[in-house]
Order: sequence, then structure tokens, then C-alpha cells
Amino acid sequence: MDNNYNNPWENEDLKNPWGQNQKVEDNKSFFKGMLIGVTIAVTIFIAILVGNILINKDYIETDDKKQMLENAGFNSDGSTVEDATEENADMDLDKVFDKAEYIKKLIEEYYYYEDDIANIEEGLYAGMVAALGDPYSVYYDKESFDAMMESTSGSYCGIGVVVQQHMETMTITVVNPYKDCPGYEAGLRPGDIILGADDIDFVGMDINEAVSYIRGEEGTTVKIKVLRGEEELAFDVTRKVIDIKTATYELLEGNIAYIKIESFDEDTYDEFSKAMAKAKNDNCVGYIFDVRDNGGGLYDIVVDMLDDILPKGKIVYTEDKYDHKETEYSDEECLDMPIAVLTNGNSASASEIFAGAIQDYGVGKIIGTQTFGKGIVQSIIPLGDGTAVKLTVSSYFTPNGRNIHGEGITPDQIVELSEDEEAYENGYIKREYDTQLEEAIKHILGQ
Repeated sequence: MDNNYNNPWENEDLKNPWGQNQKVEDNKSFFKGMLIGVTIAVTIFIAILVGNILINKDYIETDDKKQMLENAGFNSDGSTVEDATEENADMDLDKVFDKAEYIKKLIEEYYYYEDDIANIEEGLYAGMVAALGDPYSVYYDKESFDAMMESTSGSYCGIGVVVQQHMETMTITVVNPYKDCPGYEAGLRPGDIILGADDIDFVGMDINEAVSYIRGEEGTTVKIKVLRGEEELAFDVTRKVIDIKTATYELLEGNIAYIKIESFDEDTYDEFSKAMAKAKNDNCVGYIFDVRDNGGGLYDIVVDMLDDILPKGKIVYTEDKYDHKETEYSDEECLDMPIAVLTNGNSASASEIFAGAIQDYGVGKIIGTQTFGKGIVQSIIPLGDGTAVKLTVSSYFTPNGRNIHGEGITPDQIVELSEDEEAYENGYIKREYDTQLEEAIKHILGQ
């Protein structure tokens, strides 16, 4: 997909300079079929999936499907409700179809660069979603959808770098280049702003589409262009299969279990369970869970992990546009030991569910800096042809009913890291300068 056509209508006024009554009958069925099909498919899938997930890879229908479909204006079989009225419509779709068909006809008749016409269809889909103005709602072509799904599998072919996107500037920043992986070995460091890959410019591009250009076949090379401070740099990175453990264990001084959680992916719960078992065998006296620079992941994974930690009660709940609530609960089995959770400004989404629930129950102390502040849920909705849309479908709330979107979680103890250059090595804080970890150790030992 040509990046220039990712969102051809963004910030356009959509005025018709040719008058209100002009219509083009040619190819009318193409646009009506395409737009109606996409609209119905998206609405039905939203009704089925709403409120369940941060990222849901199971696509399981809920018991409330019928009511949700009715709320969205559909019968339980997916057909439209017969008594729907014109007054309830959000837009005059006939005018939208007419205008789209007219523009298509003009392009076919007059547009000079014929090769570009093939991009109209993908551009239309992307534009529909982009017009929502929600940076978290995105249309994925097949390539970017495959890359996004692969990113949660725990194993992929790429350069081994965790990136995060600023939702206002849309800049893509390196958060964690895994050591012993190609990106780090080539010279990428935390804080680098990725400008592009090869001849593709990433400015304004959705992060998952950008990632699809970074990944590729094993043994191939990609040129990563970054901005470091005021200096532009370029690194040739050879791709390879990346298989990173997302939950790792270390026994610290004083028999304290330190578990670093890199993300919440498909394999994370199993790795977390193994780490907890090792800690128990080591007769640890407390736990430090580190979710710094963890941008989130799968909803069901963080719920399963919290179920092993929290006492009986609510873990988290979501609420959609119809006020429909879905609540996750923990059982009586819990971790009855001192706990500390380390956070920073890159701790987002599922990481905030993790820290927020532990904070609400008072079973652990949150130490570090304010978290990112993403308190909304996206649903990944396949469209049946290898493409998909990601839509914001609900908000999530901590056990005490807090929605932290746009605010983040305030630690129980705010601890800043040093800004001195000597405190860092290749972009990472040296252990002896990690004041956040030091305070967590003090907290555990003090219990």
C-alpha cells in the first residue's frame, strides 16, 4: 500500500463544488456494496465484541450478543431493525455514495497517474476509520494486520526493538531495544525517534503499519533512520527470528524476587507462572514486579496474572457506549507477601490495569513515576479478507472504579531517576543508579 494514500481525506471539508443534485450512475453498485458491506460488518462485530478486551485474539461472542446487536440497530441475525427511522440516522448515506461515485468517475476520467488508481479502495477504508479522529482506531491492510498479530505471539522475525507511539505527535520512539538482538547490536538505543525504514517515511504513520515495514524475512537488511537529540542517524540492521521472554526472574539481595514484565503477550502468563514458582522455591520474602517501559498487551493475560496475586474480588471492569459492563474477578487464592510495583511514563494500558488493581487493593506499593494514562479498550475486528480494523470500544476501570485515561496512575511513592549521563550505559540505567529499584527493595525489607 502506498503510504501517500493511507488517509486521503484527513482534514478535508468534503464540500461538493459541483452542486447537490449531480449523480453518477456508473459503478454505483461498487461503492454502495463496498461501503454498506464494511459498515454492516464493522457494526455487527462491534456489537459482538464490545467491552471484552484490550486486544482480543479469540473473537468469542458474548451471552449479550442479541441485546448488543439490538442496541446497535440490528436484529439478532444481523438484519436491520425494520422500524428504524431516517431521524435516527447519523448521516445521509445516499449523498455519501453519490459523492464517492462522482469522485471515482472524475478520477477515472481525468487523473493523470493511472497506476495510483489501484490505491483508491485501501485509501477509502483507511479514510473511513481515520475520519473518526481517534488515534487508537486504525484500518489494517493485510500486511500491517499480519505484523500486528505477530507482535503479540512472542516470536517474530524482525530487529528486536520495542517501540511506542506518542498519540499527539504520532512520533515513534524506541523504548527498549532488547540486548543481544539485531537492533541493539546495530546501535539503536532507548529514546531514539524512528523517522523511517529504507525509503518509507514514518511521519504520521500508525505504529503497526510502521512496524510492518521494519519486519521482514530472516537475513534481509533494513535501514532504520532515527533522530537522537538533534542528530539524524541511520543503522543497517539484519533481521532475524526474535524470541524474547516477556517475564523474567532474578533473586535479589535479601531473598527478594524481582520479576521484569516486558509486555503482556500470549506466552507471558506461562513465563510469569514459572518465575513465580522459582521464587517460591527460593523461599523469597517478597516480590518486585517491574512494568517500566511495558506498553501493555493482551487483556486476558493481565487478568490471569492478577488473579494469582489479588484476593477474592474485582480485578477490572469495562463499560461500553451502551453502559454494558463486563467484570473480571479473582478467586480466593492470592499472593500473601510484600509487593512493590515499579512504573514509569511508558507503563501503559495492561500495565496500568496491573498496577492500578494492586494499588486499589492495598496489597502492594507502587513506586516510580506517573504512568502513561491509557484507560480505553480497543477491539481487533477481522474483516474476513486478511484485513482488519481496530476500534476503541470501551473504557476500563480499576476495582475501585477509577478510569485513568489521560491521567495515568500516580505512584504511592514518586521516585525520579537520575538524569546524569554517567548513570546510563547505552541508554539503560545502571543498577547502582536505579533509585526506583532501590526504594522497592527497601519497602520489601521494611515489611
